[in-house]
Amino acid sequence: MIDYVGGYGNMGDAHMAMDAHIKTNKLEQVPPVMEVYFAGPGTEPDSNKWMTKIMYLVK
Repeated sequence: MIDYVGGYGNMGDAHMAMDAHIKTNKLEQVPPVMEVYFAGPGTEPDSNKWMTKIMYLVK
């Protein structure tokens, strides 16, 4: 699980880091990837404070 804080424009970097971690540790990703938004544009105007939990299932 990743605790991502910031605007959505750079969220792809978090996904790429997790993909690298999965590959390095010889894990296998099991779909789906889930994103849970705790703070975003509807609740917080400052994108530096947006928080998203990104969850990967692996085996």
